[in-house]
Amino acid sequence: MTDTLSLTQAFDLYEKARRFMPKAEFPVATDEISGLMDIADQFDVAVLDSFGVLNVGEGAIPGVADTVEALRQSGKHIIVLTNGATLDQPGAVAKVQGFGFDIDSDDVISSRSALKFGLQSFDRHMLWGITAPAHSNCQTLGIEFEYLGDNPETYSKADGFILLSTHDAQPAHHRLLQDALLAKMRPVLVGNPDLVAPRGSYMSTEPGYFAWLLHETTGVEPQNFGKPHAQVFEQAKQRIQQVLGAIDPARVLMVGDSLHTDIIGGAAAGFTTVLTTQDGFFAGADPHKYFAACGIRPNYMLPRI
Repeated sequence: MTDTLSLTQAFDLYEKARRFMPKAEFPVATDEISGLMDIADQFDVAVLDSFGVLNVGEGAIPGVADTVEALRQSGKHIIVLTNGATLDQPGAVAKVQGFGFDIDSDDVISSRSALKFGLQSFDRHMLWGITAPAHSNCQTLGIEFEYLGDNPETYSKADGFILLSTHDAQPAHHRLLQDALLAKMRPVLVGNPDLVAPRGSYMSTEPGYFAWLLHETTGVEPQNFGKPHAQVFEQAKQRIQQVLGAIDPARVLMVGDSLHTDIIGGAAAGFTTVLTTQDGFFAGADPHKYFAACGIRPNYMLPRI
């Protein structure tokens, strides 16, 4: 899809979709810091979003790999928690490592892995229609599926739909999916709940955006996997337990660029939250007015990690 949104449009849409998000409590004030090393004595684990924190589009943010390595050398455990659902686990790990980050494969957790776990609650004989490019290796989900394209019959016979990526989707495909749901309501699973992704000079629309449109036009209640929803944070907690044992969730940082995915999700999980502002959702904007508008605020704020 080629649709794009401005920051204000994206923020307003996230607010409209907020009823789908978990409840959380937020601090009364946000402390501004220059880098994560400023508060290194206050945490044991840094859970890092990808887009807007480690990279923008296909490019790594300058200097971030050095910061991540410095955190590792100081004894901090690093987890990357991403809503990118196009790639399977090996692909997601390779992408993170390709940005220059030395990270264990088990420390890269994606919304796709949460979706894969969630699929276990459905009949294994269901036929799923999936929005995703062919290189997404959907066979690794362990389900029966067909890629959604131009053929209305594919939409008609599907028992449910999965929105993984909008990379190759066209407006006509969205209309076919909308018409299929109006004809017969079926489950819609969203592998990437992001409404937008920062691409430097603009924000691209993501699967969560089209799931919201489907809700508005058909009444379907999408099932979202990934931030800010609990499943993917439970996976992060399980990984932390495996590596470090039981620790206070407040000693875990959730670092991201979005209030409605990273900060709400991290706060709901009991983590300390950190918002980055220079490269992602709030690039070039003053986030304080958005804190006031929605009541969501992080514990800490900084330009880059």
